[in-house]
Amino acid sequence: MLRRVDTELASLLTEVEALRDRVAASTDTPTARAALAAVHPERLAGATNLVHYVALRATDLRPLQARLLARGLAPLVYAGSAVLPTLDTLLTALGALAGRPSRPAPPLFVDTDPVAAHADALFGPPPEGRRCRIMVTAPAEAADDPALLRALSEAGLDCLRVNCARDAAPAWQATIEHLRAAARESGRPCRVLMDLTGPKLRTAEIVGAPAVLRLRPNRETRAPARLWVTDAEVPAPAPESVQAVLRLPAAWRAHLQPGEKLRVTDARGRARTLRVAEVLRGGAVLTARRRVHLAAGVLLRHARRAVPEGAAEGTRDTTLGPLPLAPCGLSLSAGDALEIARDERTGRPATPDACAVVGCTLPEALAAVRVGDPVSLDDGKFRGRVEAVAPDHVRIRLEHVRGGTQKLRAGRGINLPETPSTVPALTERDHADLPFVAAHADMVALSFVNAPEDVFALQARLDAAEGPSPVVTLKIETRRAVADFPALLLAALRKPVCGVLIARGDLAVECGFERLAEIQEELLRLCEAAHVPVVWATQVLETLAQAGVATRAEIADVALGRRADCIMLNKGPHIVEAVRLLDALLRRLERREPGRRPALPPLT
Repeated sequence: MLRRVDTELASLLTEVEALRDRVAASTDTPTARAALAAVHPERLAGATNLVHYVALRATDLRPLQARLLARGLAPLVYAGSAVLPTLDTLLTALGALAGRPSRPAPPLFVDTDPVAAHADALFGPPPEGRRCRIMVTAPAEAADDPALLRALSEAGLDCLRVNCARDAAPAWQATIEHLRAAARESGRPCRVLMDLTGPKLRTAEIVGAPAVLRLRPNRETRAPARLWVTDAEVPAPAPESVQAVLRLPAAWRAHLQPGEKLRVTDARGRARTLRVAEVLRGGAVLTARRRVHLAAGVLLRHARRAVPEGAAEGTRDTTLGPLPLAPCGLSLSAGDALEIARDERTGRPATPDACAVVGCTLPEALAAVRVGDPVSLDDGKFRGRVEAVAPDHVRIRLEHVRGGTQKLRAGRGINLPETPSTVPALTERDHADLPFVAAHADMVALSFVNAPEDVFALQARLDAAEGPSPVVTLKIETRRAVADFPALLLAALRKPVCGVLIARGDLAVECGFERLAEIQEELLRLCEAAHVPVVWATQVLETLAQAGVATRAEIADVALGRRADCIMLNKGPHIVEAVRLLDALLRRLERREPGRRPALPPLT
């Protein structure tokens, strides 16, 4: 029996020695030497460890791990942040158990968290009592509502994400100024991440008949319908909480006062009242407690007290002209064909002689599409395959439609997970936005990054700007980015500070929902190996932020996400409450397990 044990230990020792030698040799290849030579000196330890980790994971270690675990040795699971020290420590233990002299004993290996210092450089020092930071996507109304950012700051906000796909520089600047002021008042520093738009392929406009604008209050919550009234000539962006937009003459709109009631006889001849809920920059929010149908010819009338006597004609009353064509959707079912045009033409429904057609916002993304390629639309609601490729369109056959039948609307994402990408990550719009981003942001998220060349292009643009450059954060949201992730990390490590944002929404669509759990786990491990901090994003406490009540699954997701260095929440009516709960959850979890790895606090 003793001989069998000795033989097994000797076999384990030999196997781990061979593994250690192979891992150590991985940095001595021409490709590895060239990549490591380009890394910033302050990041060489993480980059080297990343190469070692990729070599460690090149084979299936589960049989070896099981044999080690049977003898109470299981360090390979935790080798990520320090691969060679872990293997050296394991060899020392195996040599002692086998009674064989081993290599010189390694120095005392203290398993610290090498990511922490880099996370501090990226996000700033963590708040007392909490390691994991909290990021929130800035709502559109933040540009006009400093109180919202003050409330978010007091609730626990550490970083604000500004989505460059929404609004424009004036709104971004107002939002950032309000954030800086809130941070000064609360004494809580808060950094700004600006998320570049990137080459997102979306459906173009789909319109139907001339609109009858139907405002409907929410029967369940008793919340009134909300209408955005803005200038007919230069419309202002609508707040996200409104149901519809109405463009009216500036002379009439200028007299709107908060709390004022407007009289209207709607398109059905029914007397209705609209109330002015808010007057904001460039427009006002009107609310309706009862159904209102607005159409051409409907008269809107100010209360007399709202308009001074002698005011110009047309300031007290205004008559609605023809409303624009109403946005609508294409009703599609499994088995239907859909043509995606190679331009931004207006979509149209199917006819007896032709299938439905939808335009797209990025025709060049269709350049490499092949027959048989899978296509996903609207976050996976519609899934199909390319049936034909023509000079002016791509025809797909829908294989799955969530719920049997759905409406495809304008502005919905189109994903081509297996189609080679020919579009660079930086678009013309991104190049136009970069001067503002470089001057105002602490971090910049590179959307739809696919190749190291995308990272180099952004780094070069930021280096050319005056003043300190924002930190590049890789936004991982495509299948190709997952496949080339180690190379992307090595490209980012050419700078002393960098980060990764795991955009789990697009990742799930690109790689399949059933694979998301394993992919996000491997991305976390690779970032730990490279000593790169991570933002855990998409749908965290989403139901709470939108509806005010969290689900059990969302709470469990927070417990998993705290292994990252920052958790991002999306905007919503209850976002302050969501930040407050997330802060409390993280503090409670980190009191029991302060680090990013499982610990063994006493049972309670």
